[in-house]
Amino acid sequence: MTVKIDRAYPLKDHRVGLKEHSYQGVIKVGDTITTSNGREGEIKTITIATHENDVAGESGTDVLSYNTKLEYQGNVVYGDGYWTYFNAILKVA
Repeated sequence: MTVKIDRAYPLKDHRVGLKEHSYQGVIKVGDTITTSNGREGEIKTITIATHENDVAGESGTDVLSYNTKLEYQGNVVYGDGYWTYFNAILKVA
């Protein structure tokens, strides 16, 4: 039996869904990350979207840790005020 998933955003949208090189696992406030644009920094906040039209999670909920394998929408603020989508995280140290 095949179940069709009614996604709010298509997976081809660059902002959503894990990519081949995306980090897959738990991230925590305080972790140091490297992103797809080459920036590196300590995670200050992790925000998960709570509305389907809020890809970046700007009006979402802050959490202390998050497993990127869940593929929720949202963002992290890291380093010197940078932010990124979850799927742009490449490495966690």
